[in-house]
This record gives sequence, C-alpha cells and structure tokens, in this order.
Amino acid sequence: MARTNANRDANGVYLNTLLKEIEGVTPLKRDDRETKKAYFNFAFRYNSNKFKNLPIEKFRAALEAELGIIVDACYEPLNNCSLYVPHTKPSRHKLNDAYWKAIDPKRFSLPVCERIFKEESVCVHHKVLMGTKADMDLVAAAIKKIYTHAGELMD
Repeated sequence: MARTNANRDANGVYLNTLLKEIEGVTPLKRDDRETKKAYFNFAFRYNSNKFKNLPIEKFRAALEAELGIIVDACYEPLNNCSLYVPHTKPSRHKLNDAYWKAIDPKRFSLPVCERIFKEESVCVHHKVLMGTKADMDLVAAAIKKIYTHAGELMD
C-alpha cells in the first residue's frame, strides 16, 4: 500500500506541474502541513473563459473521449450531498430541536462551492495516477488538445 500511495503521490505532483503550464487549468494546492499525502481522486479547476467558453460538461466529455476514462465533477457541496442526510435518521440525530435545526443541510447556502461543483471542478479516479509519467503526459496532452480545439467542440 505504501508503494501504491507513493506512486500516486509522485504522479499527482508530476501531473500538477504539467497542468500549471496549461492556461485555464488550475491544479489544487497541496497543504504543506500534511505529513502524509496520497490522492484518492485527482481534481483540478477548469476556467471555461480560457477555453473559448467551452461549457464544463463538454470539456469533461472531451477529456473522457480522449482518455477513455470517466471524468466527473468533484463531490457535491455538503448541503446537497446524498452522503449528508441526518434528517433521514431522526432516532439518531434529533437530540433536541436546536440541534435538529443546526444539522439541517437545507439551512446552508454554499454558492461558491456550488459554482465550483457545477462550473469548474474536474475529477478523475485515482487509477489514473497508478500509471507512469508517460501516462501523466497523455493526460496533459489531452487537455492541451481540447484547449486547441475548444472552438470546434462548441457544436
């Protein structure tokens, strides 16, 4: 497992260096306070303005087509996430009315998270990072190809 994590981490770091060079793509920042790092999913931010306003759905579909993998958005914001549903378990979570109200996901408004989820996030499974540096070069090349041909993908 340690070797697997080390490989994913090294490839993630390498891929991030490649993505930094592509206008309109922003790698996620790594927190130096973390002592052990390993990627589960690999994510980055997409700026459609730099890709001739190519909608993110078309960008993700084009990247899927180029790489033959599933490309998705990152996790949904907590207020809409199907994993956070405390109100479906009142016997466990309805300790009192104040707590019940406090854990209601509908009370949260997360416009920045929602914008990132819907318009900017790109996420691939960690299996992509299990390959070689040459595989990371293919990912970056696919994104560059989409950048070059973004106008043609608008139809």
